[in-house]
Amino acid sequence: QVLARTSCTGRPLRTMAARAIWNRNSIALRRWSALLRPAPHAALVGSVRNQELLRQWGSRWQAVSAELRGPAVFFADPCYWEAEFAPLLSEQEAASAAREWVGQPSHEMLESIRELVDSRFSNGTCRRLQVLHAGCGISALGPLIAASFPTADVLNVDANASAVSVGSRRCPSDVADRCSWKVADALRLAEAFGDAPLFDVVIDKGLVDSLLHGGAFVAAAYVQGAASLLRPGGLLVSVSDETLRASRSEFLRAALQGCGFGAGGDGTCLDDGVRSTARGDLSIYVAQN
Repeated sequence: QVLARTSCTGRPLRTMAARAIWNRNSIALRRWSALLRPAPHAALVGSVRNQELLRQWGSRWQAVSAELRGPAVFFADPCYWEAEFAPLLSEQEAASAAREWVGQPSHEMLESIRELVDSRFSNGTCRRLQVLHAGCGISALGPLIAASFPTADVLNVDANASAVSVGSRRCPSDVADRCSWKVADALRLAEAFGDAPLFDVVIDKGLVDSLLHGGAFVAAAYVQGAASLLRPGGLLVSVSDETLRASRSEFLRAALQGCGFGAGGDGTCLDDGVRSTARGDLSIYVAQN
């Protein structure tokens, strides 16, 4: 069936699909099947703001856009992630599911996040920080943030129920009272939380990377939805392994234009409040509203 459906997509797709079938590689088949399904987020396009700016970003970074829209487009497909996470639901698999899709949450990364948060919220406020970890998957980042910030409550959300179940079961007991999990689509945050600003920090690690495989409008739907949930002065943090930092910074600027993000004045901020810093093989992008 895969071969039949690739009859009009060219020899490379047919060849790789044939190899996957011959090798009985179920993961490869899921990936190539994802290429043939209708775009799962097509309905979002009309609601995304700054579409012309996003198109301009795609034009200026055509090589990046072409690579993102290439064979790895399945990373933006919810069905792919369900097939990845569902097998981990067994107790044995869940116990050994310490899997990070984009970089390990290193001490250096956490220190960078701590510095960012402390510089913004160390003004004597007594209330607890509310942190949203969007597209959490089965990452340990949420519990590690809770461990690093004793005054923070971390809500980990993912559209995939299997990932949420595995992640919650793996949460260390010492932070379980400050870590919670919820099934929620990062592309439709308003449906889960409404329009009121609820969080001081919204963070993702690899989510924007994955969504960009579905196109700039798809990733922008998350970025703009996350921005709308931030309280005044809140931070939008995105951790990425994208090597072209200028490209990612420009994408975030395009997506956040007109969303209330201002320049920070510390010498590292770009015109609209987006800044980036390198930590090993990863980059951390921050926008402050």
